[in-house]
Amino acid sequence: MKNKKYKVFGLNIISRNLDVPELKYTKSSKCDVEVLRESNKNWTQNTLFDKKYKNLLINKNELILHVKGIADFKVSYGNKILWHNLKKTYLEDEIRTYILGSAIGAILIQRGHLVLHANALTKGGKTIVCAGDPGGGKSTLAYSLMKRGWSLLSDDLVALSNKFFVLPGIPRIKLWEDAISYFGVDKNEITRIRKDMNKYQLSGNSVKSILIKKKLSTIYILDGHQKAEGIKKIIGDKCKLINLMSYIYRPLYVREFNKRKNYFKNMSEIIKKVPIYKLSLPNTLSK
Repeated sequence: MKNKKYKVFGLNIISRNLDVPELKYTKSSKCDVEVLRESNKNWTQNTLFDKKYKNLLINKNELILHVKGIADFKVSYGNKILWHNLKKTYLEDEIRTYILGSAIGAILIQRGHLVLHANALTKGGKTIVCAGDPGGGKSTLAYSLMKRGWSLLSDDLVALSNKFFVLPGIPRIKLWEDAISYFGVDKNEITRIRKDMNKYQLSGNSVKSILIKKKLSTIYILDGHQKAEGIKKIIGDKCKLINLMSYIYRPLYVREFNKRKNYFKNMSEIIKKVPIYKLSLPNTLSK
């Protein structure tokens, strides 16, 4: 397989052994991040890992993530993602799921970006970030807004650069089966994210996306605990900070990569300049 070149989150990525059709091709000769299939035999021999968790080895510059029955992934210094399949026969879809999630998220954190578990959309000069818990309706809301003329900037991972610009991320939407049925999405346009999940991915021409960074206008925190629908502005810096901190992507990575001070500084600036609202959505798609 030839080397494939992609661009995502403002980074030029070269994938040596794996096609990543979810990403946009680039002709740039620059390489910010290399993705490479490699034996995991020597991954720990020359590296001191300070912390060991159930499925993770990590220090301030590197991590090794073990995904049982699928693959091991090593992310290093903000510029390299290595992967090693644990079974002779493997599904590339499953490998890409973790590369485009935990691995690229780790790369962004290592590079000093503020990364949130959220979606980002833009329309008419306004760019919004919608943060929420897994299964809380972020992608369903994003797809609904796309049908109303909004363009997707990023799904699931939102990376903010200096001066609160949202970087163009992965141009896809991941929807659960009930949302697929509700919106009447053509089954020919979707692929299952993992064989053991009823969650599907829309990409390519099925997603209206934009590949230019945009200045952040507003943050919405999706609140699934309120019975009544509506929008409520969050008042007070402390309350804003607590709400925003709840949706940091992989806080363990942030801590072990020694990025907490930088995160706190960036979030402190955001809460002073960007309005933050709580948004309560309907608890069913039928409303």
